[in-house]
Amino acid sequence: MKAQRKRSLAPLLDALTIDVDAALIALKAEDARLTEAGCIKAYAHFKTGTRKMYLNEPCDPKNGKRRFTYVGVDPTAQADALAKIARYEAREQLRENAARLKYELADIIDRLVDVVDDLKSLKRDAGDVVTEAMKGHRPARPLRPRRYPSARMGSPIARAGAGQA
Repeated sequence: MKAQRKRSLAPLLDALTIDVDAALIALKAEDARLTEAGCIKAYAHFKTGTRKMYLNEPCDPKNGKRRFTYVGVDPTAQADALAKIARYEAREQLRENAARLKYELADIIDRLVDVVDDLKSLKRDAGDVVTEAMKGHRPARPLRPRRYPSARMGSPIARAGAGQA
């Protein structure tokens, strides 16, 4: 049964990596589509008491000035500007998802490398224990699970049983 698990693990990991790569490619394609359609980082502002719409963009880091773009009262121009803002927000969400997927994939790979290193270390340590036992320097002791004190000393198991009685 263990041999079957070893054989099935590698193709499974390859398939999962391919799926993540395909998802990243799809996210990049959607990002390019949204960028080509037009995005703007701004928020819409309507002048008080009128239907005049302005786009307020973030401050320019070079000169510290904020850019205000007049859109006007035309409903189609306003809808187009609002659509650009929505595409920008969707694109930023896609980029965040892509970064999260890349991070999680790298984290999983790091964890798998750690597991493989631990298994190699365990194999090496097990070989050392057997070698030492054969030399007679130190008897090989099996690792025992932690044992609780007897029921007289108040083990958690004994306390749970006493509470029910």
